[in-house]
Amino acid sequence: MDKKLFLFTLLITIFWNGFAADDQQSPLLRAGDRVNFIGNSITHGGHYNNYISRYYLTRYPSMKVDFFNLGIAGDTADGLIRRMDSDILANGPTVAILMIGMNDAGMTLYADTCMLSSWEKAAEIIRRYENYKTNIDRVLKELRPAVRELVVFTPSIYDQTVCNETMNFKGTNDALYTFGEYLKRTVPAYDARIVDMWRETNDVNRAMQLDDPTRTVISSDRVHPLQLGGYVMAYRFLQDVGESAYVSDVRIDGRKNVILKSYNAEVSRLVRKNGVIEFDVLEKALPYPMDSLIADANRYIHFNEELNREMLIINSLPEGEYLLTIDSIPVGRYSSEELHAGVNLALNTVTPQYKQATQVAARCAAFWQQYNDYRLLAMVDYLLLQDLSETASAEERVRAAQTRRDADPESWLAGIYDYYIMNKLRQAELYARLRDLGNSLYDLNQPATHRYQLILCSKQTAKVRK
Repeated sequence: MDKKLFLFTLLITIFWNGFAADDQQSPLLRAGDRVNFIGNSITHGGHYNNYISRYYLTRYPSMKVDFFNLGIAGDTADGLIRRMDSDILANGPTVAILMIGMNDAGMTLYADTCMLSSWEKAAEIIRRYENYKTNIDRVLKELRPAVRELVVFTPSIYDQTVCNETMNFKGTNDALYTFGEYLKRTVPAYDARIVDMWRETNDVNRAMQLDDPTRTVISSDRVHPLQLGGYVMAYRFLQDVGESAYVSDVRIDGRKNVILKSYNAEVSRLVRKNGVIEFDVLEKALPYPMDSLIADANRYIHFNEELNREMLIINSLPEGEYLLTIDSIPVGRYSSEELHAGVNLALNTVTPQYKQATQVAARCAAFWQQYNDYRLLAMVDYLLLQDLSETASAEERVRAAQTRRDADPESWLAGIYDYYIMNKLRQAELYARLRDLGNSLYDLNQPATHRYQLILCSKQTAKVRK
């Protein structure tokens, strides 16, 4: 090889390997960020929040950020304005993720039992649309200067096409589409990011119902994306903000016993003895764990291909079947052809790193469930007791809640009032426990070094893939 060409190639290799071994950086979040999810019951429920935060906890374990649920069931854009200072800005967000609109659309307008004339109904639809535009503009004006990054979701769909027994307020989804189109025109002017959740949930929903008209990406109530819908929303968000596909990318030449690439991972102690290849891998991320509640969505989206690639490539191996062990645990048998093409270990549920990721996911889900309960206090304060003075004491608020609960003990709100009455006076204690649980996620998500072994099981050594 020409000497100059050799030196150039060497420099490029050194540069690439040095760069590739660095931690990947999020295009959206930074260490120390306070990420606030703001919205109505879809945010309050915590499902899409859970799947988004699961990605960051597993993909960037060294980048500690704090996640906050600022959703309130039943809220509107006007409600966000009322609680902007005391509930949202007071929380000190650096990154705000906002979705609002479902309740602004006025679902009951589209009920068969609606008593308005066609003219009155049309006028009310226009009025709600104009109010939404006015209120969301004000929300954006007040929120944008307070945060480094603002991400706005168009409202997810109201499922007016699923075949089930739930009352269908048909026309609601069309109104939400109109809201979303306004946001797509407006949000960029605020130097904010827009994510079209209406389009994503609508497209996946349509595809699912082509297979089975009784299925929905939302839920049986036509309104709330639960686990399946939350996962689809997380996928769209992560794609649109430009998050990386790779957990790690490790490539080894099995014949020369050379590390070719180690992206987002440190590979060391590579040895080959008696036909066995051994090496240590310290990945800087964990794979994204799936669960039974969301796995079916992968028929309609490409999460693993586009956001969850933990690649192991070993080329130039003698033909045959190989046993891969990690920390002496057998994790799979792969042909030399499969290893040459690349194995996505993120799909392997028995690796130690995948099992660790499932522990992170379980605690993350517990965190958001606890947050869901905790936000019932805000729901009562800002929605059910909004007529009280802002200066009303906690004791006064509890008494007011008790009075309203006693006045209608059969109401679906009775349980919410009960939670409030039991917990309002210990709100600070509950919040401290919640933050402790959130902080403990970073005790679980730190990657460890694992010892890999690749053992030839067959005797077919006549050919070598190059």
